[in-house]
Order: sequence, then structure tokens, then C-alpha cells
Amino acid sequence: MKLKNRVTRITTAFVAAALLSVAAARADLIISQTVSSPPGVGTFLTPDWSALISIAKFNPALGNLNSVVFSMTGLVQGSAQVENTSPSSGSDVKLTLASGLKLTRPGGGAALVVATPLSITLFSASPFDGVVDFAGTSGATLSGLLGTKFNSAHYESAADLALFTGSGSISLPLTAVGDSRAAGGGSTISLFDTEARGEVTVTYKYSAAAVPEPRVYGAVGALLCVGFAALRRLRSKSS
Repeated sequence: MKLKNRVTRITTAFVAAALLSVAAARADLIISQTVSSPPGVGTFLTPDWSALISIAKFNPALGNLNSVVFSMTGLVQGSAQVENTSPSSGSDVKLTLASGLKLTRPGGGAALVVATPLSITLFSASPFDGVVDFAGTSGATLSGLLGTKFNSAHYESAADLALFTGSGSISLPLTAVGDSRAAGGGSTISLFDTEARGEVTVTYKYSAAAVPEPRVYGAVGALLCVGFAALRRLRSKSS
């Protein structure tokens, strides 16, 4: 009985090792591509703007597509000006430099991924100093503002996998809408200079063909040979 238990444990261990080898051969492989709009490093455009970004489809000759991941880093930069025009009271103003970026399916369909980068500055203004110059104690000019936002979304439905599989490329609309604003009590004048850009990364996660490569067969065969040899030694000792 002890020999039988030992044989069972060893057999189970080698079968598990063989299955792990095959599973490793079928683990997700990854292909990624990154596209920016506007193109070029560090370039921005004033919203509202829209653009088409071209993404290479997944080549089905590589294997089976399991999922598609869209990641986007939205960036906003610019400046803000504010002036409190109330002669009798000060004002605490919240200045938000922001833009909403959205990547959608072809033809302006449902969103694939969105990002809303923003930069928030608080300014405490004194009563109006008599001059609308966005300076002094009642006003301010803030430059060099920068905000970023990262977001991602994962898709694995049959329809989405089919949409991004095939030859050639697919064009996806990317839009940026300005959303800069000032909030606070009293009477204020505010001006914003807003620019935005989007950096989109598409990642295909896939598995290779279902048949393991020859090297995987070799590894599994070697494991089984070692297991059978161990079993023969145990049987010889017990006889």
C-alpha cells in the first residue's frame, strides 16, 4: 500500500509538471503600439479638436486574440487669468484648467477609453484694486499649468476581438473638449488658454497556435521519461 501511494504521488507530480509546461507555452503573448495626437513629442492643440488615429489590427496568423487593452494618457497645459471686480469684498477662486479626451470606436460609436486631465489652483483675491490687469492683489496670471490623467479599459467580447482582428489598420476617432473653468464667490473675470494632447497605447494579448512547439513536446517527454524511470526503480526495490 505504501508503494502504491508513493507511485500515485510521483505520477501526479509529473503529470502536473507536464501540464504546467503546456500551459506556459499557451500563456498570453503581448503586442503593443502607441499613437499620439497631435503627433510629435510634446505637441499640443487648443480644444475643441478631433483626429483619427490609425491602429494596426491584430494579425490572426500569430494565433488567437484573447483581449484588447486601451490605455490613454491625457495631458493639458496652459495658463489662467482671474480678476476680482467686487469693490467691497474679496473672493476665493478655484481655477481649473481641464480638457476631456475620448477615444471611440469607428464612426463615433461607444467610447473605448476616456481621460480628463486637469490642473487646479486656488487664489485668494482682495477687493478690486481698480484696474483689470489680472495682477496686483485682486487678480493673478498663472502660467505653466500642467495636468495629466491616465486611464485604461479592457475588452474581450467576441465582437470587439473581431473588430480589431484582420489585415491592415483601423481608424479610431479621438476628441478633446475644453473644460477649463473658474468657481468662487463675488464678481470675477477669468480667462484660460487651454491646450491638450492624447497618448494612446493599444495592447493585444494573444495565445500562439494551440499545438505546442517541438521544444515543449521535448520538455514534456523528458519529464515523463524521468517519471517512468523513477517508477521502475521503486518497483525493483519492492520486488
